[in-house]
Amino acid sequence: MSEPGAAGRGGVASRWRRTSAIAVALLTACVCGAARAPFDPLNARDATTFPRAHGAHPGSPLEWWYLTGILRDDSGYRLGFQLTFFRARIDAAGGIAGALGPARGSAWRPGDLYFAHYAISDLTSRYYRFDERVGRTSVAQAGADSTDLGVWIRDWSLRRLPSGAFRLHASGDLGELSLDLDPSRPEPVAWGPQYFSAKNAAGTSFSRYHSDPRMRARGQVAPPGGLPRRVRGTVWYDHEWSGGAYDSTLAGWDWFGLRLEDGRSVMLYRMRDRIGETTYLFGGIVDRQGRVRAFHGSEVTMDALRTWTSPRTGARYPVAWKIAIHPPQEPPLRIQVSAALSDQELDTQRSTRVAYWEGYVEGKEEERDPDQKVEGYMELTGYAGGGIPGGGTGAAKR
Repeated sequence: MSEPGAAGRGGVASRWRRTSAIAVALLTACVCGAARAPFDPLNARDATTFPRAHGAHPGSPLEWWYLTGILRDDSGYRLGFQLTFFRARIDAAGGIAGALGPARGSAWRPGDLYFAHYAISDLTSRYYRFDERVGRTSVAQAGADSTDLGVWIRDWSLRRLPSGAFRLHASGDLGELSLDLDPSRPEPVAWGPQYFSAKNAAGTSFSRYHSDPRMRARGQVAPPGGLPRRVRGTVWYDHEWSGGAYDSTLAGWDWFGLRLEDGRSVMLYRMRDRIGETTYLFGGIVDRQGRVRAFHGSEVTMDALRTWTSPRTGARYPVAWKIAIHPPQEPPLRIQVSAALSDQELDTQRSTRVAYWEGYVEGKEEERDPDQKVEGYMELTGYAGGGIPGGGTGAAKR
């Protein structure tokens, strides 16, 4: 990565360090409800109107676009990837905005802050790498369209084309990734009524949340200095924006986005308190016709089967799980998944300054068809201490 890393080596190092530290504090304040953003949690218009809802929601203090996928070429090469863009609203009326330095009218006066994380899990060569960036709208380093999907930090970008396909691009120290993504459905999956996704039982901590679990991907990937490979695969797309109050009991979460070989998809997140107990659980099964069967904590059991300890942060992550879902009057769904690579930890010291685990997992369904394969991505936050992605000690990506 050139931008934040280069800043850390040059004469503007102190500015970038100060900006990143203040941004982390800002993101915490946003979800705690301290930001004075004109966000109406009961107005679902901007959550349910597409393609508008794919775009940025400037009134929301915290927003993110998230993609994970598994790509293959004709020779059997396999690559997993993650690309996430975060947007944090800065209230220019003072406070944190004023602490960033230059006066009003300056080109350096802060607008929204943007962060991005990009990671690859090379499943053929068996290695994992990640990169990160920071940008600001005030000096045209980053931005997002508020009428349609279009978010970028320099030459990392995610846009919706006139055809309806999404175009993704990232390049730098990890090489280059360029994909076109075809939606699998006319409108994304809604994780809750009018895309309202609660993060606690009271519904006071929440986001608006939509997904397409099975976007069809085609494009190319090239290693640094190497020749590009033509690849195809399947990508999970998430978009969330938050304006709810932060639940102070939250320490982190375990999130799963899984695809079954029979065409079903499963999303599940478990919010954890500071002693590791589940405070809230929600998810859903998307069938082959796109219908969603939501489920809650009483219908799910989760057991960690294996842990991995990071040699960098000392965090102990549960990287293999047995998950059983028991919807009333329906056959149970029992899944085992495990990390394809144990070390898929991001320690984002040059951007959001937290460490978390995000990586490709694979496994099988145990109940009706034990030969049916399962693959997808898992995110584990709060195990390294010091905060969760997108928000330092308090803000939530999910």
